[in-house]
Amino acid sequence: MPLMNTPFEPGYCVQTIENMRPGPKKDIALAEYHYFSGQAEKAMRETEGYLTAQDSAVRLSACWIFAYSCLTMGRIDHARRALQQIKNTLADGGKTSPAVRAMEAFVAFAAAVLVARNWTNQEIAQYLNLSINTVKHHLSKAMKKLNVSHRKDLKQYMLQ
Repeated sequence: MPLMNTPFEPGYCVQTIENMRPGPKKDIALAEYHYFSGQAEKAMRETEGYLTAQDSAVRLSACWIFAYSCLTMGRIDHARRALQQIKNTLADGGKTSPAVRAMEAFVAFAAAVLVARNWTNQEIAQYLNLSINTVKHHLSKAMKKLNVSHRKDLKQYMLQ
């Protein structure tokens, strides 16, 4: 049985999802498929109900997909809700789980997207409901991983 974020054989995504047992993980897998196949609005609808799920892995995956979808649709205000849930989940425990590490990567990506839109660190912090130091930290990590040293280089990379 595949789990969320499990690779599948190329060309068999839909079949893999169809073979999953009904439930939240299958729903999240389908929403992820919809997001990556250009159906961000559908993915938003499918994940919204899981933003406060009891299972932290389901909740974090839903928040990740919902927030990415919202950013794709230009709905920063909606993405903030998902980011707040991510922040709450991270504050509640386990910084070592793969789902938590994925959420931290998402925050770095979201901040980088907003830099590409010429937002200041203060504006990013306000809209993502984070401290300015957290934004700086995530941007610094993203720039290091992308091997860029200036905001203009990060912007250029994100717009490629």
